[in-house]
Amino acid sequence: MIKLVSLKLSNFKQYQNARIEFPEQGKILIKGKNEAGKSTIFEAIAFALFGKPVYVGSKPNLIRFNAEKAQIELVVKTEDKILTIRRVLSKNASQNAELHIKKNDSSTPIIITGVKNVDPRIIKEIGIDQDIFINTCFIGQKRLETLENLTAQERQEIISKLFNLDYFVNLIGKAKDIKKEFTNQKEQYEIIKKAGEAKRDLPEIKKKIEEVEEQLNKIRKIELSHEIMKKEKLLKTLIEEITKLEEEIEKVRKDVALLERYKEEEKLINEIRSMEEKINILEKQKNQTLEKIQELEGKIKEEEKIKERIDFLNKGIKIKSRVEELTRILSEEKLKISKTEETIPNLLEKVENYKEIVKKINTEKILLNKLSYLEESLQKLEIRKRNLEKREEKLRNALNEINKVKENLKIHQKALDYKEKEEKVLFLEKSLSKIKNSLILSFISTLLFLLLSFLLNQLFLIPSIILITTTIFIYKNYSQINSNLSKELTITEFIKRDIPEHLIKKGKEELRKELIEIEKRSEIKKNKAERVIEAIKTQISNIDPSSLIEEKAKINKEISDINLLKDEAQRLIFDLSSRLKCDNHITAIEEKILKVQEVLEKKRREIDDREKEIEYLKKEDPIPDRELSNLISEKGSLENELRNIDHYKKELDKQKILLLNLEKNIKEEKEKIEFLSKKIPSTDNEYVKRLKEIIKDLEERKVKENYENILSQLSNKRGQKSSVEEEYKKLIEEFKSNFQEETWEIYSSTDVDPKEKEVLINQKEELIKILGEKEAILKEYEKRTGKKVEDLIPEKIEEDYKNLEKNIQKMEYAIKIAESTRESILKSILPRTMAFMQKILPILTSDRYHYAEIDESYKLRVYTSDTKDPLEKNIFSGGTQDQLSLALRLAFAMATLPQDKGVQPKFIFLDEPLGSFDEDRARGLLYLLTQGEVAEFFDQIFVVTHVPIEEELFDEIYYVNNGQIIKIDKNSNLTLDF
Repeated sequence: MIKLVSLKLSNFKQYQNARIEFPEQGKILIKGKNEAGKSTIFEAIAFALFGKPVYVGSKPNLIRFNAEKAQIELVVKTEDKILTIRRVLSKNASQNAELHIKKNDSSTPIIITGVKNVDPRIIKEIGIDQDIFINTCFIGQKRLETLENLTAQERQEIISKLFNLDYFVNLIGKAKDIKKEFTNQKEQYEIIKKAGEAKRDLPEIKKKIEEVEEQLNKIRKIELSHEIMKKEKLLKTLIEEITKLEEEIEKVRKDVALLERYKEEEKLINEIRSMEEKINILEKQKNQTLEKIQELEGKIKEEEKIKERIDFLNKGIKIKSRVEELTRILSEEKLKISKTEETIPNLLEKVENYKEIVKKINTEKILLNKLSYLEESLQKLEIRKRNLEKREEKLRNALNEINKVKENLKIHQKALDYKEKEEKVLFLEKSLSKIKNSLILSFISTLLFLLLSFLLNQLFLIPSIILITTTIFIYKNYSQINSNLSKELTITEFIKRDIPEHLIKKGKEELRKELIEIEKRSEIKKNKAERVIEAIKTQISNIDPSSLIEEKAKINKEISDINLLKDEAQRLIFDLSSRLKCDNHITAIEEKILKVQEVLEKKRREIDDREKEIEYLKKEDPIPDRELSNLISEKGSLENELRNIDHYKKELDKQKILLLNLEKNIKEEKEKIEFLSKKIPSTDNEYVKRLKEIIKDLEERKVKENYENILSQLSNKRGQKSSVEEEYKKLIEEFKSNFQEETWEIYSSTDVDPKEKEVLINQKEELIKILGEKEAILKEYEKRTGKKVEDLIPEKIEEDYKNLEKNIQKMEYAIKIAESTRESILKSILPRTMAFMQKILPILTSDRYHYAEIDESYKLRVYTSDTKDPLEKNIFSGGTQDQLSLALRLAFAMATLPQDKGVQPKFIFLDEPLGSFDEDRARGLLYLLTQGEVAEFFDQIFVVTHVPIEEELFDEIYYVNNGQIIKIDKNSNLTLDF
């Protein structure tokens, strides 16, 4: 048993500070507008229990805006304990948790701190985790299809946790562990079994290997003898070949040396000829360089004349440039003075205009005082009018309330109808009771007469038939009255649902008198209110502020004109100050105009001075007949010639350096020729010709190639001889070391069959392989068992092996039994869910649908009166789909939480369940939650809604509005706008 006791919130989402005390048992309604914070209450409970958000994606979003941390305190009651859970959540998503566990018979609580310790302990104490909590205790408007969308594995995990099926899982796990242990032992015994066989077979395998090796040794003797004899013959042949090659190489060596000497002389002669050609080329370059040096020296001589001409031109250019500059400045200053002289009269005129506008602006203050008085008068009239209109509105609201009272009269009228129906029901019940007694008497009499006619005389048969007819007639009347009574009872119950309890308790006459009294009072109040409204309308119509408004408009027009003049004055003063570059004040502007006039006079005197300077410069000009541009052009040409001369100087330096390098190279080449000439007998053409003929003859005879070929053959033969000698010695030593008592010559004439050797080798390899496998089995046995091979007894192994197989079979049976038991419990949930579904579905769908199928994946198919086969859920309207999903969720919650389970949650949350329900189906859902199957199953039922609802059905009502939770007294008739 798990129940909610209280919830306390601080800075949690919309809630700054809030607290709710939950009743021990009852139906709780939580109402409010959209986004008021209704669902946040469930979010807070879930977060307190499991430390994870349900609706919100991340933990920091749970903290109230502009707050640093949020605090939640939830008190939960179990069968024998009170759990107090406190959590503190910070902006960085860090979380602190504290759990107090107090037993009913103890005053000292157990305190647990830290999220890692608190979270698993809460799950242990309440027996459910967040998945079970969301899929059983919570049904949200947007989460109706949660159960249908779960995978089979996820549903099985939830059911396993609810029914403690983990016991079977642990049992199966233990059986599998024991089976694995036996299986490992079986594998070990298989190794022991193989080890026994290996121990038994080893001596025979070793004996066979020895026999094969003995035969192979004999074949090896013969083969070694044959190899030694072959090497001896090969060695003799190689010695003869080497002797012949040594004789041939001596003949060819002299011709090779002669060829190399003549080729070296030919190479030196070619180098000398090449150097002589290089000297001729360098001599030509030397002559060309001398000519270029003379040409450059001639061009450089004109430099001084050009410089003198440039100095003369610079003097003329300087004077002409000054004259042009002074002429330009003079022209600009004359233009400025002319413009300034034209502007001053215009500025003086604007100053006078500004003074006239200022005089007109000074009348504004008088107009503003007059306007203030008019506005005050208009405001008083407006206030009076608004007060009258408010009074009229209040009276109209009162009139509406009177009309609502008339609507409430319908409830009184319904109560009267109920009383009349109640009287009729009482009359029918009395009539039914009388007819029932008559029917019983008639039935007994009929049986008695039938018995007498059967036992005594058939004359009793006639009264029996009469009595049977009478009984049938009485039974028809009884059925008719009973049917009428059922209908009247249904109608009476239907009428009773909408009638408050206090009206039901009153008598018929008392209700009639109240009805008449309410009608009289309502009519009097209505007439009075209508009269007052008419009087207020007359007063409002008498208020006429039109004359004051006209006068106000005239003054506003004059003030607007003055504002335009202000703009004009501001524009004038800004124009004058910006043009004169002074302060925005008329006195400063007038002073500035006087200063400008003084500056004009000074500028005129400066212009006269500059005209005199121009006349003087023109007289001093050395070249008066030429223009400035011609002089500058000529100067540019001369400066270009000077730059060319600088280039000629640099080129001259380069040519002189080049001349020195050429002379040095010619000298070096001549010295090299003299040195090389000393190394050869002659360089004349006749000697060179004879030299080439000798070289050609030797090359045609290919003396060098022959020498290298013979040398290579000789080297190969010597290498072969050395290798064969070494192999020959090794073979003899091998034979002596292996077969000391014998000589190889004895076996040199004996032959060997190659197939016989191949068969023996294969036999040996196979035997060695088998031997290795057997020895590996024995090593594995020692490694796994820790026992020595010597202690191995193969006879005992078979008996132990059979016992292990029996134990493994026993564990397999145990696993099958546990798995089948768990599977049967899991499969039983679906029939239980379907059974509850058949009870809930007709009530939720206003008796429209009665039976639904649920497959193993919890997909719904519904039977209707229109079709033979069931229909898929998605065929129906959106509202009906929601009702079908809700029915499945409620049925699953009741099926998976059996009454005898000690950790059963005794509360359920329904978040906005009525969003897609019409009036009749909503009434059916409320019946289920407050009086039907669900009400019987859960002690605390929470319904969250924003739509109007029959509040009388609930034990406690809370109104939520933007972070405030207000408990509403029952039957206070507050609306959602409270």
